[in-house]
Amino acid sequence: MMPQKFVVATEDNWLNGVIVDIDEASGWAKSIVRLNYQVDLNT
Repeated sequence: MMPQKFVVATEDNWLNGVIVDIDEASGWAKSIVRLNYQVDLNT
């Protein structure tokens, strides 16, 4: 696999990710929140 540059999207842009709240004592996740937002780059 050769390294490649990412192509920047110009339409239908989305921001995706997760926020994980972790219990420090056990190391287990207490909650997981999904992020899924459509982003308007034209403003």
